[in-house]
This record gives sequence, C-alpha cells and structure tokens, in this order.
Amino acid sequence: MSAVIDAVIDREDVDSDRIVLTGWSLGGYLSLRAASGEPRLPACVADPGLLSIGAGMVGRLRVAGVPGIERFPDIPASVLAPMAEAIHADRAQRWAVEQRGFWVHGVDTLGEYLRATVPFDLDGRLTSIGCPRAVTAAEDDPLSRSAEQVYDALPGTRTLLRFATAEGAGDHWRDAQPHPRRPAHLRLARHRTRRLTGTSAGQLRFSQEMRRRAFRRAGRCVTGPDARGVLEKGGARVTR
Repeated sequence: MSAVIDAVIDREDVDSDRIVLTGWSLGGYLSLRAASGEPRLPACVADPGLLSIGAGMVGRLRVAGVPGIERFPDIPASVLAPMAEAIHADRAQRWAVEQRGFWVHGVDTLGEYLRATVPFDLDGRLTSIGCPRAVTAAEDDPLSRSAEQVYDALPGTRTLLRFATAEGAGDHWRDAQPHPRRPAHLRLARHRTRRLTGTSAGQLRFSQEMRRRAFRRAGRCVTGPDARGVLEKGGARVTR
C-alpha cells in the first residue's frame, strides 16, 4: 500500500486528502491489513469487515452445514468432502478456492487450505488504523459474520453499514444478481462523499452522473494509459 501512495500522492490529478482504499470480498480483510501499516491513508472501506481469512472460511462452512466447525481448522477430510465436491462443481467457487486459494498457499486440499489460512488475521492490527473506516455487513454474506467484531475492535471514527436482503444487497457482492450489490455501492458512495467533502446527506442527489462523480471524488482512481506508469513507479510488476 505504501508504494501505491508514494506513486500517486504528488500527482496533480490526485487529491491526497480524498484517497480511499476499498476492499471487496477477501479485500475486506486485505484493505484493513494494508491500512494498518499506512498512516497517510485518509479513509478505508472494508466490504465486508473480515477479521481473518479463516473467519471467512468458517462462515462458508456454516452456510454449507459442515459439522464440527468448533474443531476448525482441524476438520477431518471425510467431513469436508461434500463441501470440497460442491466447491469443485461450482465455477465461481472453484476459481475462488481451488484455483486462487490453493495456488496462493501452495496446498492441494480443502483441509490443507483451512490450516494454511490460520496465520492471516488482524490480531493486534486494527488499533493501528487511524483513518476513518466504513465496515459493511450484508445480511446473507457468510464473510460478514465477523463484521461486528471488526467494528467493535476499531478505535476512533468508524461506521458500520448494514445491508439487507430486502434491499437487494444482502448477498456476498459477487453472488448478487442481476446488479451485484448496487444498493450497497450507492450507499458507500454517499458515505464516502459525506466523509471526504463535508456534504450533508440531504444535499446529495444521486443521478447517474453524480454517482460517477461521487466515486471519482472519493477514490480518484487512475485508469487508462497512466495506470501502467503509476504501478511501475510504485515498484509493481504489470502484466497483461
């Protein structure tokens, strides 16, 4: 995160007071972890508030009805077998868990993956985040189970944003259809704009154009041809 801030903070087209780090899904954990080590960050959004990679997997295990979760991460392979088969049969889950999770951690089975995730948590890190934070909790998102715990552990200025199934934003952001978490994104845009511009909620009128402007004001994302130069200046390796 520090390399990214170094790369953009002095750019003329970036307002350094309005840079927002936003993380979706596993990024809800990664954004908070990154913010804990970068004091120059003005704001952070964790969507959802995920205490650890393991906490996300525990949520998925509960939804799948896997017995013996209290033994996590040492759940027998025979107990995990039905869930492992279901993950392999679902394209999205196969990519998220097998093709991404297994590969990143250098493991071959679901049981090995659960054990490999244990060290990756925010223990002792949340109190180091000094910027304002927004933490989301979607009603039916298994990764949101630890959101309140994250919120309670954060010091200073923070907001817990709840999203309900009835408003079309209760699922995990990737699973919502037909427009993934659109209500959630609009509320986050409003929240970030109020925090970073001082505009009251009553003054905000979110036409399609103003929604786009809100996200640009809040995030100041660098896109297009300039993105490669920014990433390379920050020390990142860019591949197509």
